[in-house]
Amino acid sequence: MGTGVIYGLTDSNGRVFYVGQSKNLKKRLRSYKCGCFHGNKRLEKSVKKHGLNHVVLRSVNLEYLDQAEYEEISKRSRLTNVIMDPRKPFCSFKEKKPWVVPGVKAPSSMYLHNMRIRFGKKCEQFKDALSKKTDEERMVVEMKLAERLLGVGLDDQIEKWSFSISKRLGFAS
Repeated sequence: MGTGVIYGLTDSNGRVFYVGQSKNLKKRLRSYKCGCFHGNKRLEKSVKKHGLNHVVLRSVNLEYLDQAEYEEISKRSRLTNVIMDPRKPFCSFKEKKPWVVPGVKAPSSMYLHNMRIRFGKKCEQFKDALSKKTDEERMVVEMKLAERLLGVGLDDQIEKWSFSISKRLGFAS
């Protein structure tokens, strides 16, 4: 298995305002330069204000990339990260994107991750198509993917995501 990096974007004083993970940091920074922030408006605003000064916080084996990112996030305060605490997947985090559950990957992210692992596919067209959908359309896609991903080894994650979404929508007590 390969390695990835946990990186921080810093302001002019060297304070980290964003922690991220990447298998290819140069490619990630290039996407930020092109204006692709995957809907994270807080990050976009911070990068426009502070630029793309970055620091590699650590290199890590790909299978521990998520865990290492969460550890680095938990060490810092006042970050522009959307997911702030992976240990509280059911917290009342105010998220503008209705399909986002803090600490749990959305079904589309799980799907893309598994496609890359199993088939080595890039899936960029799928990501682009998702980003062009309205919130309502995106939620429908996420719900359908959640149904289809049950029984493929992701049941715990899918159940956490589904429960959180149901609770947010008022269907679970």
